[in-house]
Amino acid sequence: MRLMTFDCGFRSLGVEYTWRARKYGKSQNRLAHMLDQGLNGIISFSGAPMRAALLGGLPCLGICLGMQLLFDGSDEGPGDGLGIFPGRVSRLQAARVPQIGWNRLEDVREPLALEAGLDIAYYANSFVCRPTPDAGSENALACVVAWSEHEQDRFPAVVRRGQIVGAQFHPEKSSAPGV
Repeated sequence: MRLMTFDCGFRSLGVEYTWRARKYGKSQNRLAHMLDQGLNGIISFSGAPMRAALLGGLPCLGICLGMQLLFDGSDEGPGDGLGIFPGRVSRLQAARVPQIGWNRLEDVREPLALEAGLDIAYYANSFVCRPTPDAGSENALACVVAWSEHEQDRFPAVVRRGQIVGAQFHPEKSSAPGV
C-alpha cells in the first residue's frame, strides 16, 4: 500500500506558508516533482501539477476542504480549484451555519463507505460542493456516490472519479461512529 500525507505549516493567518511532505512508497518521486513544479499551497496554488498527477493516476482522498479543492472554484474566495470535478463550492443554505455534528449518509454507492458500514458521518463545514454538468458528460451527478442533508440542503457527501475520492465529512471522526 502507498500512503502520502501533506503537513502544511501555516504562518501569518494562512497567507504565507510552507509545504512539507512525508513520503511513503513509490509516490515519493511523483510528489517531489509536483512540489518542484509549483504546488505551493491553498491560497495561491498552481493546480496544474497536482491536477496532472491526479488525472495521471495518483490516488487521492480529499477530506472536507480537500474535497472542495477538487472542484472548479469556490464562492468563498478567489482562485481556481483543481477542476477534477465540474462545479463550484457554495455556502450551505441553512439557518445554522457552520454545520458541526452528525448527519446521515443517503443513497450510498461508494464502496469504501459501504464496506465501513457508515450510515452517519461527522461534519464541520460551512461550504459544500455543487456539481455542474461537464461539457463531455450527460450527468454531472454521476460523480456523487453518497449524499447528505443539512436543514433541507442536500449536498454531495462523497464524490469519486477513479482513484480520486472526496469526502465532505471527516472519516477519521466518523468510524464506528466517531473516535
